[in-house]
Amino acid sequence: MFYVYQLVDPRDCKPFYIGKGKGSRAEQHEKNARAGEASKRAERIREIWASGCDVVREILERYREEALAYAHERKLIHEIGLENLTNVNAGFSINGIGKIAQMDERFAKQFGRILRKIDKFNGMRLMVIGRDVTKEVNEFIDSIIRQYGDKEVIRAVAQHGVELKLTHVQAV
Repeated sequence: MFYVYQLVDPRDCKPFYIGKGKGSRAEQHEKNARAGEASKRAERIREIWASGCDVVREILERYREEALAYAHERKLIHEIGLENLTNVNAGFSINGIGKIAQMDERFAKQFGRILRKIDKFNGMRLMVIGRDVTKEVNEFIDSIIRQYGDKEVIRAVAQHGVELKLTHVQAV
């Protein structure tokens, strides 16, 4: 449903924009540039076209959960450096601050609620409308831990009354 993408300048093969979207979002930037949008991103797109090249659009990862896509977007922006991109900010943050090193407070609270519910089913299968979703829930939790790091997740959810103990290490 959701994806993280990058726009790449073919002249130097470096990404100049990182985004999160769904549907045709990755193509929208070029439409906006054609329509005369005034932004660093649109200017860069027009420069690429003027050089006789096309913008390279790459879908980097797909996600079912929007929060995971946003987290990946922020991580990539942080790794590349906002100063090397045409992005206006360091990625969407629910609290509006764009924290990269810390889990968003609202997301941590929601994740804490999920973990509290799961704890009630410790050792049992998780069923939603007659469908076993245990594997998907475990994959979701593992992806959050990979995204933010175990210490950050433990700290963030502890503020919401959840004591998370990681009992196994999963190879990535």
